[in-house]
Amino acid sequence: GIRCQSRPLWPYGDYDAPTMSLNLNAFELATRLSAALDKAGIPYAIGGAIALGAWSDPRGTLDVDINLFVESIELDKALDVLISEGVELDKEAAHRAEEDGDVIIGYCEGMHVDLLRDRDGSQQIRATLGPVA
Repeated sequence: GIRCQSRPLWPYGDYDAPTMSLNLNAFELATRLSAALDKAGIPYAIGGAIALGAWSDPRGTLDVDINLFVESIELDKALDVLISEGVELDKEAAHRAEEDGDVIIGYCEGMHVDLLRDRDGSQQIRATLGPVA
């Protein structure tokens, strides 16, 4: 299985840089997390360098950026799916970060998993995507 370490970022916890012994790359992790979110019916988009690489020259990255198109009340379901796939994060810290409009940060294999909840576009995305199971 995937070994992960939880490292919440200040001001939502003590910051301690993760060890960088990576056993998988960002693309592999994004693929795994995407499959889990798809299976759970959670609308999302992969962003950052991974998305950029789909449209232009790929560049290296040590993180996975995921935009979650869920209402605040549905955030726990999305977090639980990611946790079940090996992402470690502090759910209380995640909720505080989300309330403040900050990035929710988890770690897996020494890699950042940066989560953003789309605060304004969730309803529009849902209307475009259709019903989510």
